[in-house]
This record gives sequence, C-alpha cells and structure tokens, in this order.
Amino acid sequence: MTNQSRSFYRLLGPFLARREVVAEVGGPIWDEDDKTWFVALADGVVVGFCAARESGSVVTLQSAYVVPGYRRSGVYRALFADRLAWLGDRPARAVCTEASLPAFLDTGFTEARTRGRFTEVRRG
Repeated sequence: MTNQSRSFYRLLGPFLARREVVAEVGGPIWDEDDKTWFVALADGVVVGFCAARESGSVVTLQSAYVVPGYRRSGVYRALFADRLAWLGDRPARAVCTEASLPAFLDTGFTEARTRGRFTEVRRG
C-alpha cells in the first residue's frame, strides 16, 4: 500500500500523529510518496504496520508499530516477513528498538551501531 491508495489515510491516518506511536518509533512518521506500507488488520481494524523506503541502491526499513494489545501475537513477525519478501535480495538498513532487534538479526542483518535505545542494522 502507498499513500496513493484510497484507504491509506482512513486506515493509517489515525496512527501517523499519535504521540505514543511517535514516541515508540523514535520520531514522527511521514507518509512520503516513495514509501511502501505493510498493514495488518484484525476485523478491518489496523493492529500493526511497517514501511520501507527505496532510496538509491539501499532500501530503508522504517516505521514499524504494533498496537499494544496485539504484541507477542505474531503480528510484527508477519509484517516483517511480508516486508522481507518485498525486499528480496536488495541491500537494506534499518534503525530498530531492542524489541525488534532479534527479528533483524535472525534474518541476516548485522549491527552497525547503537545510539541510546536504537540500533542501526544493515544487510548486503
């Protein structure tokens, strides 16, 4: 899904500026035209999302969030798997939290550096 999709703002709009979401992902979430979004729904309601942005030869994986009531239920891993399938063999980087770091390391990413509560990871 992109921000050009008819349902984008209806589904994700309520999350983009929520203080608790912004605080958890480490900054504002923007809806740039070159982002691809992956969305998890339960009964038509968003329970998680993540994004990826193509920039030159490296894809940046961005903006992952799962609603608190759906954490530890496989939503993040499913979104992560969808994003990796879309990514294919292309080189990628991400800045992740301690909670999401294992998912990256388990799929071939390596730690590049850590700053505060965030770790930059790279693949390829």
